[in-house]
Amino acid sequence: MSVLSKKDTFDPVGSPPEAGQTATLLHLRSDTNELFGHPLRSAFVGSPYASFLLDANGTVMLANRRAQRQFAPGTDAADIDIRGTTFADLTHQTPEEVFARLKAASSSARANFTMSTGRKRQTPRNLDFHVAMLHAPGQSTPIYHLTQDHLTSTVDALITMNGRRLETHEKLTRLEAQYSALHQVMIATEAYAHTASHDLRTPLNTLTGLLQIFEMNFGQDLPDRAVEYLSYMSRAVAQMDTLTGDFLEHARSAAIELVREDLDMTAMVKNALDDLKGEFEAIGATCEIIGPSVNLCAEPTLVRMLVNNLFTNAIKYRHDARPLHLRVTLVPKGDAPAQMIVQDNGMGFEPGASEAIFLPFRRCNTEIEGTGIGLATCREVCRRHEWSITAQSDGHTGAIFTVLMTT
Repeated sequence: MSVLSKKDTFDPVGSPPEAGQTATLLHLRSDTNELFGHPLRSAFVGSPYASFLLDANGTVMLANRRAQRQFAPGTDAADIDIRGTTFADLTHQTPEEVFARLKAASSSARANFTMSTGRKRQTPRNLDFHVAMLHAPGQSTPIYHLTQDHLTSTVDALITMNGRRLETHEKLTRLEAQYSALHQVMIATEAYAHTASHDLRTPLNTLTGLLQIFEMNFGQDLPDRAVEYLSYMSRAVAQMDTLTGDFLEHARSAAIELVREDLDMTAMVKNALDDLKGEFEAIGATCEIIGPSVNLCAEPTLVRMLVNNLFTNAIKYRHDARPLHLRVTLVPKGDAPAQMIVQDNGMGFEPGASEAIFLPFRRCNTEIEGTGIGLATCREVCRRHEWSITAQSDGHTGAIFTVLMTT
């Protein structure tokens, strides 16, 4: 609603009046004290919404403080007075377009103009204005009162945001349903893999035993070619047994119930070294533990599986030219998550394979016998705990595995 009516007398600050206009409604005066003497003047000048008074030619007769600060093209305080400026100069429309929109506003009471805001002339925006046509006594031409309409733009923005929120909610609901279905499939697959791996061990153990008995009882009477075939069979059964065991362990890492306990990582590392003591001694490997004890809450069986697989991987990919040396660095939780860093001096891997080595059945070095399950199991253990594991290597001097234990 306009701050003016035919019953109000409004003498805003402005340039000296032209002849014959001293008795008009908009008698422009230079006495600023008069400005604040009328409540309507104070409301207009101090309004938080940018407001303009335009004459019939579209010239700015008066602009309140907010309009001066928001739309004045100048950069100095002395250049912010926009009275006498054609309103079209403040917009990105031609004078003809401005007049057309002002005339159209006589019925809708709204108009939209593209304007640059701010003293640094920010990116032009489409701004809505309330438009009221005022008629001064004795004047046949109207005066346009424009007030920036923040409410409409805010409502439009809220409608847009609400639409995006509903769209996001629908997508989230679909994703949750897909996740639930996928989770059920994973549980069924893990249960099947666990059962299949376990059931395969029995015939493999039987076949291994029969091959050993056959070789012991009849091996001396077999021709060399038959002994060679028997050796191939025994090796193939051993590889199948190893693969089944690794697959069973991987299935356990995904299916075992996550019961967290307070753990001492230094003790867990030492226990893993005890498990592999015979293998370390057989190849002359050494290990050093650096850093203070790290205490965390985790599932002990899975954590032991993680450490054992990292150590077994280092043994498998050791370098023939140097004895294996492991360095395990434990970093307690501070500003960053707790860490366990396992560094070896083995063969390493190509730098570009730092993600591929964690994929199941992916073997970056086909010359080394293995199943490609160990590191995949390590990542699965970390996933279950909401940890992360990364690997890096230059392909020559060994590999570094870093476990970030965030919880």
